[in-house]
Amino acid sequence: MSTREDPELEDRLRRMGPGPEREAPASLYKYMNELARGTERRVAGVTVSRVRPVRRGSFGFRMAGAALGFAAVLLVVFAATGLILGTTGPRPGAVGPPTTALPGPTSAAPSPTPAVVATPESSAGASPAATLTAAGFTTSGAASAWSGFTSTPLRSDSPMLANPDRAGSGVSQVLAWRGGYVATGSVTVFGRTMPSFGLWTSPDGETWTAVTSVHAAAVMVSVAPVGLIAIGMNPNSTERATTAQSVWTSADGVTWHDAGTPNLAGSLVSIAGTTSGLVATVDTSAPSADNAARPFVIEYSTDGVNWASESIDAGLASAQAGYGLPPHVQTNDGHFYLMGTPGPATSSTGFELTASVAPGDEMWLSNDGKTWTKSSGGYSMAADFIDFGRDGMLLNTNSTGIPGGTGLAHSTDGGKTWHDDTNFGPLGPYVCQGECASGPDGAIGSNGTVFVAVKNGGARAWLSYDGHTWTSISWSGGDAVGSGYGESGGFVVMPRGVLVGGVYAAAR
Repeated sequence: MSTREDPELEDRLRRMGPGPEREAPASLYKYMNELARGTERRVAGVTVSRVRPVRRGSFGFRMAGAALGFAAVLLVVFAATGLILGTTGPRPGAVGPPTTALPGPTSAAPSPTPAVVATPESSAGASPAATLTAAGFTTSGAASAWSGFTSTPLRSDSPMLANPDRAGSGVSQVLAWRGGYVATGSVTVFGRTMPSFGLWTSPDGETWTAVTSVHAAAVMVSVAPVGLIAIGMNPNSTERATTAQSVWTSADGVTWHDAGTPNLAGSLVSIAGTTSGLVATVDTSAPSADNAARPFVIEYSTDGVNWASESIDAGLASAQAGYGLPPHVQTNDGHFYLMGTPGPATSSTGFELTASVAPGDEMWLSNDGKTWTKSSGGYSMAADFIDFGRDGMLLNTNSTGIPGGTGLAHSTDGGKTWHDDTNFGPLGPYVCQGECASGPDGAIGSNGTVFVAVKNGGARAWLSYDGHTWTSISWSGGDAVGSGYGESGGFVVMPRGVLVGGVYAAAR
């Protein structure tokens, strides 16, 4: 999709954006990137599943997920342009870029026996340094063979819900590993993962215990050869919100050890791992760098402390602001998926994103994180993130243009080939009047085994194991609209149910 200049809209955005006046950028897209990067330096930032995008209204949409540190800026830009971001859900061993969900709920208190209950835990033994959220929770429901849902409003103080004043709080990402599950509030915007202020582990997907022995203000979490790894960082830093400061490891999800300081080459963009190793994508540009091609690197490690750069594709390392998405990585079932948009070293048209100069998106596959094979593609837009099911995969794509929009593609051969799904599974495309962002009429998510789709309006829902064949299922969890960016929660398919807005729908 090509884009067009809109000086009046750009001027309005500039007046609403934070920070001192700067020289006008060459395009609105580039300026949005500039705002996001500048705000990232000022404020806080950061699978079985991730928050889903849902939309309603002309020329715009709502993003699902946990609030970003620079949510105020992105909310304005997204509402004005219709650009969108999404989230994911791997199966056991899967990991991927998380996502965002904003405000806490305004719904009524739950019944006397709620499906989700917050249980404060002791933080004794924690150092005086900043620590993570200390309250646990439970999510009841069937682990398999879902036939319907029983919904319960969440309490306003539930740790599952994001605090609008605390970006990265709440639950928006769940990843599966050999010891059970891990939940965080990590979020991903345009391929960049932001840290979480909470970290919970569960052996069964029902009882979740808050991890308080990791002494860090926020974390990014991944499966690792040792079991789990948490990269500690300080999202309130005046420099990079995702500069890694410490590495914490755990073999059981209960006891965590400080492994030291990682030697990553720059700011962490994304991280994912398996039992064989870890892959990270890193932005090595200075915090003040702006218009030049970004020097990204892809690095490999087995312990999370010692990293070495990999040579996969020179084009990914030269990804450039205004051209698609930076290199970012996910894993699932022992396999790595590296996505990104190669950027030209120079461009005669500057940063104006047009179909004639925007480079093609790429996806690379690996079984060990070191030997890579290029996917033959088949999807039309930039690869944003993948949702994984038992028998297939769904790739969420992003036009990165104006008025913006998202797409969907499915694969049943492990990502070697993809096929666009212009009907967005059973949901159909969103229909509106005027100039609108494209996307689904509802939300789709996965817990690594089963996909769940809920149509806008909340009256219909479907299940699928391959992302292509869908079966209708009764739904009582409410409207997926209102679970998006700026609302009370997200659309997160969990091991035993679905978190949608301020409601938890327990599977039965």
